[in-house]
This record gives sequence, C-alpha cells and structure tokens, in this order.
Amino acid sequence: MKAINEGFRLPAPLDCPSAIYQLMMQCAEGMASTAVISGSVAGVLFVVLLLVLKWLHHSKDTPKLNQGGRLNVPPFLRAGEFGEVYKGTLKRGKKEVPVAIKTLKVGYTEKQRVDFLSEATIMGQFCHHNIIRLEGVVSKCKCPPSRPFPPAKKNNFPVEHPKKMLNKNRVLTWWQHVPPPWGEFGVIQLVGMLRGIAAGMKYLANMNYVHRDLAARNILVNSNLVCKVSDFGLSRGGKIPIRWTAPEAISYRKFTSASDVWSYGIVMWEVMSYGERPYWELSNHEVMKAINEGFRLPAPLDCPSAIYQLMMQCWQQERSRRPKFADIVSILDKLIRAPESLKALADFDPR
Repeated sequence: MKAINEGFRLPAPLDCPSAIYQLMMQCAEGMASTAVISGSVAGVLFVVLLLVLKWLHHSKDTPKLNQGGRLNVPPFLRAGEFGEVYKGTLKRGKKEVPVAIKTLKVGYTEKQRVDFLSEATIMGQFCHHNIIRLEGVVSKCKCPPSRPFPPAKKNNFPVEHPKKMLNKNRVLTWWQHVPPPWGEFGVIQLVGMLRGIAAGMKYLANMNYVHRDLAARNILVNSNLVCKVSDFGLSRGGKIPIRWTAPEAISYRKFTSASDVWSYGIVMWEVMSYGERPYWELSNHEVMKAINEGFRLPAPLDCPSAIYQLMMQCWQQERSRRPKFADIVSILDKLIRAPESLKALADFDPR
C-alpha cells in the first residue's frame, strides 16, 4: 500500500507487449481478464472463457487459442457472473467461428480472478454435445492502449438472435412475440430439450462432477433446440439458489449427483411451464419451510402426466430414492419413441 501510494507500479512482465503494459498502467486495477467459448453447431453463440493470465500459457490442462487464432470483439451481449459477455468472431486461418467472450471487469478482486480461472479449468475438461464447449483461453493478446470493449449496458440482448436462455424472466412472454418455430413448441420438442439436458448431466455425473447450480437460466439453446449445460461457477461454493436446490444441500451443504437430480426436476418444471418462476412469489424461507412440510410444485398447465411423475420422482425427500440421470435419459427416450404416452395430462392446479 505504501509503495502504491508513493507511485510504484508493477514492472512489465517478461515478453509483455508494450500495448498491454500501457493498458495495465492506465487501469489502476490492471487489465480485465478475458475468456471465449464457441458452439459446436452452426448458428450457435455460446459463452467461452478467454483469460489474459500468463501462467495459463504454460498450463497443459486448459485449452488455449493457438498463435494463428485471432479474436474480433464487437457488441456487448449481457452482464455475466464474473463480468461482461460479448459477441465475437474467432478467426483461424480462413475459418470463422461465432463465439461469446466473457471478460472480467476492470477492478476485479483476487477471488473473482481465481473463480474465473477455476471455471475455465473446469470447462476445459468437458467434451459432450450437451455441455458448453470451451474454445480456448487467451494467455497473450495484442490490444490497443485503451479499454478494449465498449461500455456495458445491462440486458442489452441483440434482437436478431433468439434468446439463448430459458430464464427467470418468463420465457413464455418473450416467445409469444417471436415468429415460429420460436413462438410455438410442441410437447415432443420440449421433452426433446429435457432429454438433451439430462444427457449432459448424465455425462457430468459419469465424470463424478456435481454442478450445484442446474437451472433453466444456465441452459443455452441453439436454433435447432439443442440444449447445452453451462455456468460451472458455483462448483466452488457460494450463495445457494434455494428454489433449485435439494433439501439436504440447503441444510447440510451435501451436494451430490442426487441433489443435481432434484435441481433437474425444477428445470423440467420451468421448461414445461414456459419459464415460470419456481414457487412464484414465496420467499426463500417460505420455500424451504414448504418443501420440508412435503409441498411440491404442482403440474404446469397441459403437462403430460408421465413428465410430471418424473418430476415428482426427482423431488423425493430421500435422495437415494431419486432416479439417476442415466435412468432419466432412458425414461425420456422411451417417451419420445412413444408419443402417445405423452397425451395423458396431469391434473392442473391453478394456484
């Protein structure tokens, strides 16, 4: 503190580009870290992590953009957990890949930096059709001596792209104002989306990874309705999302694949209700009390009975009685192959 107050600043690291060091000097808190992810399906824009941290340049476990890669970063998309997310294009030779770029804001804390790196490290381990894919990590970059990205504006979604998340802002309201196929969904389409999410979670469970924050807001969707599980930031701990979390995880912080199954049941409810807020206007305390007293969310309007029965199995108080993700995938596969099994509707509770 004394040195900083006396005007001392860290010297340039070895092999650090002049433009980068100038940017460091301009920013009292240092340069924002950056991360990038791309989709594996055409037309998809996924969140990726690009990090401007030299030690990652030597990491063997985290994928890196090779020296021939070039990243263009235009418009702002949204504010994320660790900072801001931008739409960009990753160029590798003649190939251009649409990507989303997550950056740390100027003034980030050491904990935010570590969390940011941890999420990148976690994502780099996964390779599955229904899991967000880490395209690479920026360990060195050449940037002009000015703020590299435009000022952020919250909730500034580009109107030319379908919304990428089923989230707490009531997706149905948004869907009703867009043309087909985004404005209309059949039961088979919704169940197919649920099957994709379950397949991604089955993959994570087989890798002994517990997500801890599975919710519709953390599912990315492309134009072909392929769903990909994202947002692995809560794996290290943090504020518990009460409405999506199993009772044992809330009470004893006992997170397992079985607690992820409980959360998956809530995701099923969100999807079948077109983005309704779980437990509506109840407070978190009221939600916990109601669950411990045996209350479970009622079936959404026009929800197939077989789907609601699966939700209820996911919400068994005793975690050992909940189905495994492998079981859920198998059940959904059978329902998709026999559409007539989805015609019987569960009783609707208008509460």
